[in-house]
Amino acid sequence: MKYLVDTNIIIYHLAGEQKATDFIAQYLHEIAISFISYIEILSYPFDKKQEEDIRKFLEKIHMITISKEIIEEAIRLRKEKISCQIVLSLLQRVLKN
Repeated sequence: MKYLVDTNIIIYHLAGEQKATDFIAQYLHEIAISFISYIEILSYPFDKKQEEDIRKFLEKIHMITISKEIIEEAIRLRKEKISCQIVLSLLQRVLKN
């Protein structure tokens, strides 16, 4: 995984915004979404066929899930006032291993 894509990028792509679509097309096998983005995307009121198509599309994208251990480490780091960027960087390292 090279890019962690936010929910908005997927929504922009689904809405037909060309920049988002071009980015996803170029990096489809290098992007990931969080399980939170997955929930957010599929919480929109799509009709049954749209949701089915979107689920198939999302299957092509790596989804990052996290364990309780990672959540607790993130909480600990945030309490120590370590920036979100550092926390995300550390979490990415943990997820790679």
